[in-house]
Amino acid sequence: MIGGMVIDKYGARIALMLSGMFCVLGQIIWGFGGYDNTFLVMMMGRVVFGIGGEVLHASQNTLISSWFK
Repeated sequence: MIGGMVIDKYGARIALMLSGMFCVLGQIIWGFGGYDNTFLVMMMGRVVFGIGGEVLHASQNTLISSWFK
């Protein structure tokens, strides 16, 4: 829901870049958790990745629908 508001306010391209950064950040956190063998840190990384991935999917659909009318 917040991702949709970001897409509407700032545009799909900005939301795509921000959500891509969330995905990368989530993977980095997950990697650090795996390195330290800490399950909680790994789960936090997956949550961050999941938030970014869902907004990424919504912004991709917005861009595709604007390109192919």
